[in-house]
Amino acid sequence: MKTSILFLSAIFILNIGHLNSQCNPSSDDGKSIRFENNHRTFKTYYGGILENAAEYPGDLTYNDGIGNPIFDLGYTKSIWIAGTDPSGNLKTSAVTFRGDVLNDFAPGPFSINPDESDAYCNYWYRTWKVEKADLSLLKDLFDANQLLDPSQVPDDILEWPAKGNPWIDNISIDQDLAPFKDLNNDGIYNPMDGDSPIVYQDTPEFIPYVFGFRVFNDYKLHTATNNIAVDVEVHHMFYLRNCPDLDPSNHSVFHKLSITNKGTSDIINTRIGLFEDQDLG
Repeated sequence: MKTSILFLSAIFILNIGHLNSQCNPSSDDGKSIRFENNHRTFKTYYGGILENAAEYPGDLTYNDGIGNPIFDLGYTKSIWIAGTDPSGNLKTSAVTFRGDVLNDFAPGPFSINPDESDAYCNYWYRTWKVEKADLSLLKDLFDANQLLDPSQVPDDILEWPAKGNPWIDNISIDQDLAPFKDLNNDGIYNPMDGDSPIVYQDTPEFIPYVFGFRVFNDYKLHTATNNIAVDVEVHHMFYLRNCPDLDPSNHSVFHKLSITNKGTSDIINTRIGLFEDQDLG
């Protein structure tokens, strides 16, 4: 049976692909977004989970709580997915290091007829970052006036990749992607109506210190594994807490990966793992 696979993890200190084109990944670190509390890291759009960025060496570190690094936590961690189809053919999708050469993933939702326009690629080639302080401010403004002006809303909240969002130029989202609190229950994300990004759809009241979201897929030429694509769409949510009284939580990065089989055949014996280049010390 074709299934959706939900892979949830908390990280504590811790021969032919599809020949069609896609939005091409880039090695541009400008697309990396910095997330930090006492455990600092970089996130990029493709299958990377944690990653250092070239212009901030040593950013993937464990700190003493006031910004002084104690030791490095590694250089990069990325996702690998594999399985077989009903005929026994092996399918794999993976990436090791950031770059535009050896990469089985592409930004954006899965599509067998991908849009290659600049508007589409520029929109999906990103990580959305949301801070609790911004959400609290917007809630206060909306509660006071029952309306918001778009100029008051940070871009990553205004352009949150959620179903029906009308504030994204030249992009239409007609499927459930990023979760959101639907204040008026109309099924459409609109921050002008008081809707807001969330981490978990079933617990909208949980708002961490900072969180991020991105979506990517493997429907592209597989230059990392030179193998058949698994045909998956990955929704990656990650967040940091700021809880001085809960030391392990305060030094942790939490991840939720929702991996969906978008292909026409079942995937059997699925394996999901992490590639890690630790560079400890």
